[in-house]
Amino acid sequence: TLAQYVTGNFCGWNQLHPLYSSNGSLFSAELLLPPGVHELKFVFETPNGRDWRTNSSMAVTDGQNNALLV
Repeated sequence: TLAQYVTGNFCGWNQLHPLYSSNGSLFSAELLLPPGVHELKFVFETPNGRDWRTNSSMAVTDGQNNALLV
């Protein structure tokens, strides 16, 4: 299984926070974020490098990043 992470404006886009799964289909990360709207993307390690993606089931900010309201 390739590594999966989340990153965003809450960490300056320069830290990858690992995603964990107990069943292989639902992934999560536990982060302490201040209240507000946070932009984020999911990062997947692939044989060709890192693949930055959004989740189509989440809100988007400007069409490029997901939005998370805390």
